[in-house]
Amino acid sequence: MQPLPKPGPDELGCLQLTRDGAVIASRGALENDEAAGRVIAELVDVALRRKVFPADKQQQQVCRIT
Repeated sequence: MQPLPKPGPDELGCLQLTRDGAVIASRGALENDEAAGRVIAELVDVALRRKVFPADKQQQQVCRIT
């Protein structure tokens, strides 16, 4: 598991998720927000199925979305 990145100046919170949306680490307004985690994981899943990301960059985009 990678540590959470340093907070940005306008950051409200941060989530580190598993592929199914479970929260591994969190902070700020999103701390332990499993519901937001599931929604974000579903959005990423839909984006990957719709080929929003170029095929050669899909894994890179899924690893870190900022």
